[in-house]
Amino acid sequence: MSDAMPHQGLGMRIAGHFFIAVPERALYWPEQQMVMIADLHIGKADIFRASGIAVPQSVQVQDLSRLGAVLCRLRPRTLVILGDFLHGAALSKQSREEWQALRRSHPATRFVLTRGNHDRNLQEAALLLDEICGSFLTGNVLLSHVPSRQSGNHGLNIHGHIHPAYRARGWNRGLPAMVLNGSHLVMPAFSAFTGGVKCHSTHSHVWVFVNGNEPTVLRVQ
Repeated sequence: MSDAMPHQGLGMRIAGHFFIAVPERALYWPEQQMVMIADLHIGKADIFRASGIAVPQSVQVQDLSRLGAVLCRLRPRTLVILGDFLHGAALSKQSREEWQALRRSHPATRFVLTRGNHDRNLQEAALLLDEICGSFLTGNVLLSHVPSRQSGNHGLNIHGHIHPAYRARGWNRGLPAMVLNGSHLVMPAFSAFTGGVKCHSTHSHVWVFVNGNEPTVLRVQ
């Protein structure tokens, strides 16, 4: 199912399509010139600071830097954010301006959001998104935030929301993971400021995203 692609990530064929998992926790679909990420959670540090909990803005800056690196390297026609673009209502001016700077740096890429449960307070115009929808259907692939209950009607449902992680015996911590369960491909949370949960079984296919001196993607199951 997987093909190694040095310096670019890991290629795989799923539901008749070829995808590339890239080390920054994104998935690239060459046929559609599309990058997919999930659970960016912009403004999460703002929410914590509003509650009196000191969280450095550098975490979000690093997330957006990773996303910018993916967009610069792959130059996609479309970026699809699979929900939870925002974390909540308390979005600071700094967070908004950091996002706007990234968006304006990639005018040739169309930015699409499949709205997530955290996106209720989203200010569409201020965040420079080209399209906001409940789900996004391309051929037999359905893109959404939460898993679709009608996934059997499509070849593949790519979604976020769950924040999958994988931890093997002997590992000090779990790693962000991408998990294929039947017709559901669950993306890792793009934000580094998120927890992770086990959502795989012995029948799942699992890829982990390793952030080291040379970030990489590994098939572990």
